[in-house]
Amino acid sequence: MNPQIEAAKKNFEQTSSNLLKNLAAIPDEKVGWSPSPSSRTPLEIAFHCAGTVAAIQGSMDGENTIPKVTTEQFDKHFREQESKHLTRDEVVKMINENSAAYVAWLSELSEEKFAGTWSSPFGEIPIAVAITIPADHMSKHVSQIEYIQTIYGDRVWH
Repeated sequence: MNPQIEAAKKNFEQTSSNLLKNLAAIPDEKVGWSPSPSSRTPLEIAFHCAGTVAAIQGSMDGENTIPKVTTEQFDKHFREQESKHLTRDEVVKMINENSAAYVAWLSELSEEKFAGTWSSPFGEIPIAVAITIPADHMSKHVSQIEYIQTIYGDRVWH
């Protein structure tokens, strides 16, 4: 297997695991809490991560296209999706399913596809770079969950 693909897969698996560990550490009474009305809750952040993995994978695979819209329009769309008020169990299931699908997709990624580009909403990105985006995106949101944990007094390094 291509070492860059293997590295992207390993990094993604670690980041997905970190998301699940942090989400599991949040008490039930805090999973739907946010520090301000404009902030996401930990559950909304986790849902957003799971959905974005599937959207990026599908777009890179040509199954769907992510529209070229402003960040404000993206945020409005994401907020509407996140407001479905799913349960922790539903979001964990979604993270697990979408993560497994992404890792399987990476495992089957051909050298020809790997050498190509992705027409992202932000322009053309080499697939070799694009395959790292789901983990990078998720990692940034894991940090947000960790920050929320410190706000409500959890100082443990999950």
